[in-house]
Amino acid sequence: MAKTYYLEITEANHTDNQFYTLGGAGWDTGRERNDAYKAVLEFTHDCDNDDKCYLLDVLNEEGRIKEKEISPESVVFLLGEPIDVLRQRAIERRDIEWTAWEKARA
Repeated sequence: MAKTYYLEITEANHTDNQFYTLGGAGWDTGRERNDAYKAVLEFTHDCDNDDKCYLLDVLNEEGRIKEKEISPESVVFLLGEPIDVLRQRAIERRDIEWTAWEKARA
């Protein structure tokens, strides 16, 4: 099986005290993934004083390698949908996964 190299966009939602995985993409090579990561501009603001911030994560088999903050506009541009829609989909995915986990434990 071929290795895939991923980027993932996460919302750190301080109001809900949650992290939501909004979406991502995969590449066949680490070089392609790294080039895509470098192409997205970093966005700097005071995440501690805002209710939400958005992170672009570089992932490998073990998890997150590095991350940078990106703007809400970049999230919409990269994922092609409004953030509210992406967040709701992330909540629904989490609920489905949680239900499956509870059934497996029973």
